[in-house]
Amino acid sequence: MKKTEQASKTTGIATAKDEVTLILNEYAMERDLENKELMAFLQEQKQNKRIEDVIDNEDDSVIIKINGYEVRVEKNNLEIVEAGEKATFNRAKTEGKIDIVFIDKNNNIINSPLEPVLLGNMKPIKLNTNGTDFEVTTKENWGYNYKDVSASGASVGQSIWANAQTTDGSMWVWIPRYAYKITYYDTDKTTILGYSNAQGIIDVKGNVISENPEGTQTVGEYIVHPAFTASAQNGGGFGQEDGKGISGLWVAKFETSGNEQTPSVKAGIQSLRMINVNTMYKIGKSAKFEETTDLKSHMMKNSEWGATVYLAHSQYGTNANKVERNKNGIITGGNSNKTTIYTTNTEQSTTLNAYGVYDMVGTNWEYVASYVDNGNENLSTYGGSTAGDLYGATRQEQSTSTEYKTVYSSAVSDGSGAQVANYELSKYKKGDAIYETSKSHYNSSGSWFSALIEFPDGEFPFFLRGGVYSYADAGTFYVGSTIGDLLYAGSFRICLAAR
Repeated sequence: MKKTEQASKTTGIATAKDEVTLILNEYAMERDLENKELMAFLQEQKQNKRIEDVIDNEDDSVIIKINGYEVRVEKNNLEIVEAGEKATFNRAKTEGKIDIVFIDKNNNIINSPLEPVLLGNMKPIKLNTNGTDFEVTTKENWGYNYKDVSASGASVGQSIWANAQTTDGSMWVWIPRYAYKITYYDTDKTTILGYSNAQGIIDVKGNVISENPEGTQTVGEYIVHPAFTASAQNGGGFGQEDGKGISGLWVAKFETSGNEQTPSVKAGIQSLRMINVNTMYKIGKSAKFEETTDLKSHMMKNSEWGATVYLAHSQYGTNANKVERNKNGIITGGNSNKTTIYTTNTEQSTTLNAYGVYDMVGTNWEYVASYVDNGNENLSTYGGSTAGDLYGATRQEQSTSTEYKTVYSSAVSDGSGAQVANYELSKYKKGDAIYETSKSHYNSSGSWFSALIEFPDGEFPFFLRGGVYSYADAGTFYVGSTIGDLLYAGSFRICLAAR
C-alpha cells in the first residue's frame, strides 16, 4: 500500500471512530432518559442515513458500518473495540444465488457432469415404478439427469441426481465436479450487493473485499470447488497423484447408521450416535461397506458439506428453495417407512425429490472432520492425541490439513476477540458454506435461510453442521460448534472419493 493510501485509510478510520463515538454519546443520553435499547437506537440512525448498517453479533458487541468502515462496539460499556478494515456488505441479508458449471478434470466447462465413477462393486439404483423404494438397475437404464430447473419450462424437483449402492446396501449420491460463483442480494432479492467469484468476494462496484486463498483454481468467473481439487489446505486433497483432484464425491444419502464395526447408510433407521468426534473420524476411514476396493471412505469435511449444499442450492438442485427440516428425531429420512421417505418427505431432500441427499437439515447435529486449531485441550481430549487420530500426536499433524480433515487457522487462541478473529480467517476457506454464506461469527439467524452461525471458539473447537431435529435454527447453511464429546443427537456422514 502506498503511503498516501495508508494515510487516507488511517484518517478515514479515525473519522469513523469519532462519528461513532458521537452517536454512542447521544445514545447514552437517550438511554438514561427514555430507557431505549441500543439496537433500536442504531436502527433509527440507519434510517436517518447516519450509518450504513448495523449487525447485532448477539454476543457482547455490535458492528456499526459507517463511511465504508466497520466499527465494533461493546454493548455493555459502549466502548469501541476495533475499527479498521473497509466494511463488507452483509453476505446473509437474504439467500444469494449460486450458479454452477460442470467441469472435467482439466477444469474445462462441459455441458453435462462427469459420469459417476462406480467404485468396486457399486451398482446403479433408481426408484421403482411405484416410486416407493430404490432398486438396482443398469448403467444404461440409470436415468439420472442433473437438470437446470431454472430453465424455461423446467420446475423445481425435476433434477435427478445419480444414486448407487455398495455391496452392503448402503446408499450414495453422486456430487460431480463443478465450479461455482455466488451473487449476493439485498432483502428485495433483486438489488445486487456483491459476488463471490474468481476475483474474490467483491462488492457491486468491483471493490475486492477479500481475496481468494492461494491455490484457488478458477474457470472464467467461476471458482473450482475446492472439495474436488488436490489441495488439502483448501479443503480437497484427494487425487494428488496427478494433481488434478477427483471427478466427484459419493456422499452418503443419509446420516451414518449401523454400528461402530459395520457402519451403513440406509433409510428409515436410527442414526449412529453417542460417540465422540475422533471415533467418528476413525469409523469413516476404516469403513468398507463389504467392498474389497479402497473406496477412500472418510468422515465428511466442511468443504464436502459445502460442495453438497452449494449444488443443492444451485439451478441443478432446489434453485434457491429451502430444504426442510427432518423433525422426526433420530430416524434417517424422517420416517421408518421408506414409502413415506420417498414420496412424502422429499422436501427434506437436496433435490426436493427422492434422488437427493437427506438429513442435511435436522435429524442430528452432524460432526465433520474439521476444527479450529486454537490449542484448547478438548482438541486432544476428544479429537485424539495418537498418530492417525483426528487431532493427532505432533504439532505438524495437528496443524496440517489432509485429504481426510481440514484444519482452520487460529489468529487468537482464546479470550476476547478470538471468535471474531478466527471467523475472519475462515474467509480463506472457499466453498465450505461458512464465511461466504453468513454475516458474522455469531448470530442465531446469521446464515442463509436464517440458520445459526456459531463459529467454533475456545473449548468448542469442532464444527457441527445442519442443526438438530428439535431446533428451528437448523438449515443446510447451519454452522455450530462442539467440544467434540458424544451427543445424544450427534451423528456424522461419510463420503467416498472417486478419482
